[in-house]
Amino acid sequence: MAEDQEIPFIASQQVSMRFASGKLEMKQEETWQEVSLVRLFPFGEPRGWLSVLDNEKKEIGVLRHLDELSSESLAAAEEYLAHQYLIPKIQSIESCSFQGEETTWTVETNRGNVTFKSGSLKDNLEQLPPNRLLLKDKDGNRYEIPDVTELNASSRKFLDSQL
Repeated sequence: MAEDQEIPFIASQQVSMRFASGKLEMKQEETWQEVSLVRLFPFGEPRGWLSVLDNEKKEIGVLRHLDELSSESLAAAEEYLAHQYLIPKIQSIESCSFQGEETTWTVETNRGNVTFKSGSLKDNLEQLPPNRLLLKDKDGNRYEIPDVTELNASSRKFLDSQL
């Protein structure tokens, strides 16, 4: 897109979305087309400012906020985003050991137990307000601790030893 062009905002009340067979389709006026949603601020504003791309990855426009969609379109968009932005939530830290710049984590998530390795926490841990953490492993997978204060005492102790 040329620098002098403005990005069009999508009038959410004039849009219908449906999610089927792993694809999100959007109807604007009379045409259904396959689209992708990309969060412009995935951690700070996960429900707002979504870029809508066509199947050639060209931007159609921007949705200001998911909550402006109809209930059917909202459900479709949320289902699509859940598939695209799967981030397991860490419920407890079972063990944590480090050797040099590498840390090996064994954690219980909302999707089961996982063991993974991360590099330097300085580069792979993001602290978000108020008590949220995002941890990235060596393969680029992300894990979220929604609220560190809700972790049990032994999990917090493991985490504190790494921070």
